[in-house]
Amino acid sequence: MNAQIFGMLNIAYHRLMLTDNFRMDFFAGRFDELIKPGSRVVDLGAGTGILSFMAAARGASVTAVEYDKINYRNLCRNIEANGLKDKVKALNADAKNIILDEAQDFLICEMCHCGFMIEQQIPVVNAFMQNHFNKFASVPVVIPARAILEFDLINCAYDFHGHNIKSAHYEDAYSKAETGIKAYCVPVIYYEADYYKNTEQDENIKAAGKLKIIRGGLINTLRIKLLVHQSAEMKRFKKLSDFWALNNIHFPLKNAIETNSGDALDYSIEYKAGCGFEDFKFSLRAGSGLETGIII
Repeated sequence: MNAQIFGMLNIAYHRLMLTDNFRMDFFAGRFDELIKPGSRVVDLGAGTGILSFMAAARGASVTAVEYDKINYRNLCRNIEANGLKDKVKALNADAKNIILDEAQDFLICEMCHCGFMIEQQIPVVNAFMQNHFNKFASVPVVIPARAILEFDLINCAYDFHGHNIKSAHYEDAYSKAETGIKAYCVPVIYYEADYYKNTEQDENIKAAGKLKIIRGGLINTLRIKLLVHQSAEMKRFKKLSDFWALNNIHFPLKNAIETNSGDALDYSIEYKAGCGFEDFKFSLRAGSGLETGIII
């Protein structure tokens, strides 16, 4: 199934998530803190079912919702193979429309993609929270409840085997494998999701302002980062498993910009949560008047 169109990842992708220890340790830690025996939990976009199974192992009664038919069949097989038919109920349904029979204590949703693009994390959780409140006059605790989106400007190499290849690409947030990257500004936070403060998050992501260059050099790439967490404040992070950083996205600039330390650049960013890369809008303007967008 085409993720660009449907906002879903096909079944072959899920093993990468299962083997992402930073992701799995984050959820395991949050479940240890929050989920108690008897908790009612709904898992939206359950995929393989691993997060549902982890919640059930902590004594929860879980409803695992999966829309994709292939993923759903695999989910059902996994429930049976792990002997969890009495603890995990699978539903083949659109999570945006589902209304359960009982109020839920916790909502797990991990449809996170960097920038909150492609996958439907924000729209799905918004819709479920509204439906839940309309029926039960209450809302569950969302896991993960908080996220920060930020960007910075970098120089990234695009020469491969003697050829220049510029294209949007991912960078492992925890790896140093992509050497030679230089950052030229302090990261700019441009969106914060917080289901502790509000039951609905703004699906229209938009920001504009000025950023300051901290070192001179050639900027040729926009880097987007997404950090999800559950704690009350960022400063409460004590270890890596307190948060989870998704793969960063690099968008090459159409025109590289030569900068000096102390320069101020104007930026604007605008898109809708869940959109494809082609609908992501970014512009950067230097004091000299040079303006550039990004290459998709």
